[in-house]
Amino acid sequence: MIKTSPVMGEINDTTMDEDTVSTAISFTVTNINEQALTITYISSDESIISSSSITFSGSQVSTNGSSYIVSTTAVDTTVTLTVTPETNQSGTAFITITVTDPDGMTATDSFNLTVTSVDDPPVLSIISDIGTAAGEISFTFVEADGD
Repeated sequence: MIKTSPVMGEINDTTMDEDTVSTAISFTVTNINEQALTITYISSDESIISSSSITFSGSQVSTNGSSYIVSTTAVDTTVTLTVTPETNQSGTAFITITVTDPDGMTATDSFNLTVTSVDDPPVLSIISDIGTAAGEISFTFVEADGD
């Protein structure tokens, strides 16, 4: 049997708002050798998208807690990627996904994930109880986005 590399479908660039979970980002993998493939991934900017904020799911996807495995056949197997950006972070991260078969053959695709900043509500500081006959009470409003 001739060994062949797995094939991975294209993942399109996507945009999402900060402080949300991405919509399902789906891609396909195929391996005519019908082997289990290990999924690895990396983010170009861990301050926006950390590796721990990327998860994979699908009917043929399993995890042991530290890595993801997808069981493949000669027909397309769909894998769904979900991303949760770091809190209050925005910008663009380049995400690279690689699937590797037991023979070390790989398929790789990368995409840009842009996280758009959204206005956060202002935060009122805690006002301590103060006993006073008359006088000013000071407090501070903080605009979380710095705008």
